[in-house]
Amino acid sequence: MKLKRLELAGFKSFANKTVLDFTGGITAVVGPNGSGKSNIIDAFRWILGAREAKNARSLRAEDVIFAGTQTASRMSLAQVAVTFDNADHFFPVDFAEVTVRRKISRDGEARFYLNDAEVRLKDVLDFFAKSRLGSKGFSIINQGESDLFVRSLPRERRMMLEEILGLRQFHIKKHDAELKLATTRANLDKAKALIEEMLPHVRLLRRQTAKLARLDELKSELDEVSKQYFGKRLSAALHEVAQFEPRFKILDEKMAEARIVFKEAEGVLRKAEGLASPRAVSGVDHSRDRKFLDEKLLAMEKELSRIEAQIEFAGVQKSGRLDADELADFLRDFKMNAEEILAAEDLDDLHAYILQVVKEVEALLEAEQEVRGSNTGELKSKRDKIAISIEELKRQIARLAVEDESRTEQLQTFQKTFKEAFTSFEVAKDRTIVLERERRELEFARERVLGKMRDIESEIETFGGRIDEFKTFAFDPHFDLVSGERRLAKLRMELAAAGEVDPSLVREAEEAEKRYSFLEREFGDLEKAAGDLQALIAELDARIQTQFNDSLTAINRELQQYFHLLFGGGKARLVLTNREALSSDGESAEGSADSAGSADLGGLEVELSIPRKKIHGLEMLSGGERSLVSLAVLFALISVSPPPFIVLDEADAALDEQNSRKFGQLVKNFSAGTQFLVVTHNRATMESADALYGVTMREDGTSRILSLKLN
Repeated sequence: MKLKRLELAGFKSFANKTVLDFTGGITAVVGPNGSGKSNIIDAFRWILGAREAKNARSLRAEDVIFAGTQTASRMSLAQVAVTFDNADHFFPVDFAEVTVRRKISRDGEARFYLNDAEVRLKDVLDFFAKSRLGSKGFSIINQGESDLFVRSLPRERRMMLEEILGLRQFHIKKHDAELKLATTRANLDKAKALIEEMLPHVRLLRRQTAKLARLDELKSELDEVSKQYFGKRLSAALHEVAQFEPRFKILDEKMAEARIVFKEAEGVLRKAEGLASPRAVSGVDHSRDRKFLDEKLLAMEKELSRIEAQIEFAGVQKSGRLDADELADFLRDFKMNAEEILAAEDLDDLHAYILQVVKEVEALLEAEQEVRGSNTGELKSKRDKIAISIEELKRQIARLAVEDESRTEQLQTFQKTFKEAFTSFEVAKDRTIVLERERRELEFARERVLGKMRDIESEIETFGGRIDEFKTFAFDPHFDLVSGERRLAKLRMELAAAGEVDPSLVREAEEAEKRYSFLEREFGDLEKAAGDLQALIAELDARIQTQFNDSLTAINRELQQYFHLLFGGGKARLVLTNREALSSDGESAEGSADSAGSADLGGLEVELSIPRKKIHGLEMLSGGERSLVSLAVLFALISVSPPPFIVLDEADAALDEQNSRKFGQLVKNFSAGTQFLVVTHNRATMESADALYGVTMREDGTSRILSLKLN
C-alpha cells in the first residue's frame, strides 16, 4: 500500500483546491509559522475519522471550513480526500486504488465516501482500524506533541500501541459485543417477566380447551374422510383432464409445424407473385421493334433487287443483248417456285408469289430504262452498302429474336413456379384449418370434463374445504366412495348435535399458546446469544492480550536498541500494568470502544535509566529527553509493526543538531517500508527528505503549496 495523494478544498486555510502528491519515501513540509503547515496534519487526522473538533485544533466541527478573510469569501463546505495505491490489497477491499473522502457543510451535515460510495463514520473507523490506522494513535503526531507518548496516561499509551499493532479492530468488535450483550440481558429480563405473567392464564386455557378434544377428534375424522372421498373423486377427474394434455401437446406441435409450413408457403407464394409479374421478367418485349426491322429489311431487299437489275440491264445494253444464263436462272427459279405454290394449293401464297414476280419484272424494266444514263460503278457501290446494311439488320433481328425467346422461357418458368407455390399454399392452408377444427373439438371435450370437476369443487367448497388440500392429498386407492359418503353424513350429524364451539376461546387459547411458545423460544435464543457474546468477548480479550504481550516483547527488544542509539546508552522498557493499578491512580475504567477495552486489559508504564544521570522517572526528564523517549518508542513500534505511513508535525523541534541528524537518519532508514510526512524547520531533517512541499500564506489569507523533488 502507498499513500498517493491528499486533496483539500475549503479546509481551514486551504480555501482553493490543493493537491499534494506523494511518491513514497520521505515528504517534508516546510514554511514559515502560521502559513498552514499543521493544517495538512489536521486534514490527515480529520479524514481518518476524528470525531471531536479539538482533535483537529478547532472549537466546533464547522471551524474546519475556511472562514474567509477581508479579501477572500468564506466557503460553504470543507472536504478532504486521501488516495491510496492498493495494488497489494493492503486494505481489505477489491480495488486497486482506494479514496476516502470526508465533507462537512456549515449546517453541520457531514458525509463520508469510500470510492464515491457513501458510508458511515463507523464504517470509516472500522476500515482504517483493520489497516492499523486511526486518528488517536501514534501514527499521527501533531505540533507540540513530540513527547506525546511520555506525557500520555498508561491506558492511552496502550491505545497507541494497539492501533499500530492492528488490535483496535478487536476492541471495536468487543465494544459492539458488550453493547449487544447489555441489550440482550435487558431483553432476557423482559422475556422472563412476560413468561411468568402469562403462565397462569395459559394453564387455565389449556384446561378449557381439553374439553373440546372429542370435538376435535370428530373434526379430524371428518376432515380425513372428506379428503379421502373428495380426493378420490377429484383425482379421477384430474386424471381425465390430464389425458388431454399430451393430446393438446401433440396437436399444438402439429399446428406449430403446419403454421410454419403455411408461413413458408405464403412467403414462397408472395415471392412467386412478385417474380411472375411482367416487371420481374428481365429484358424487353421486342415484337414491335422486330416488325419494324422486318419491314425495313424487306424494303432494303427490294431496293437491292432493283439495283442488281439495273446493273444487269446495264451490262446487257452494253453488249447489245441479254445474258442467256441469267435469263435461264430467272426462268428456272420462276418454274420451281411456281410448282411449289401450285402443289400447296394455297391461293394466298399464289397471289403473293405472282405479286412478287410482277414486282421483279417491273424492277427489271425500270432498271433497263435507268441503266442507260447510270454509271455501273456507282450502282455496284450502292448495292454493296445496301448489302452491308441488310446483314446488319439481319443480325439485329436475330439478336432481338434470341432475347424474345429467352424472355418467353422466363415467363413460362415463372408461371410454373407460381402455380406450384399456389398449390403448396392451398394445401398448407387446408392443413391448418383441419388442425384448428380438431383442436376446437378437443377443447369442447375437455371443457365438458372440467365442468364435471367444477361440480366436485363446488361440493368441496360447500363442505368447507379448500380445493388445494384435495389435489395434493394421497388418498387410499381402496377407499369405497359409497361407504365414505354415508360416513360423511353421519359425522356431520354428530358435529351438529355437539353444538357450536366458542371460536373466541379457541382463538384465545391458540394465540396464548403461540405467544407463550414464542416467548420461550425467544428466551432460549437470548440465553444462547448472551452466551455466544460472552464467549466472543472472552475470545477477543484473550486474542488482544496474547497478541499484545507477544508484540510487547518484540517492542521492548527494539526499544532498547533505539533508546541506546538516541541516548548513547541506558535502558528502557515498557511495563504492563493491571486495571487495579490504573483505578488506584484515579483513571476511569469506563469509556468508549477506543479506551474502555484498553483500560480493561491494563495500561503501559515506562521504566528507564539514562546514562550519566540518576533519572528513573518520566517526570524528571527534560523536554528534549521526553521527545527522544517518544521517538525511541515510535521507531520500536515501526520495527515491529510498520504502519503504511507516519505523519509528524515538528517532532524534531525539541532536538539539538546532533539528535536531529540521528532522527533524520532513522527516518531515512525506515522510509523503505513506511512513508513519512514530516513538518519541520530543521535543516538536517530536510536533507533526508525525498520531496519538499513549501507552504506560504497569500495576501488574501489562504495557504499556497510549492513542491520540489530532491532526487
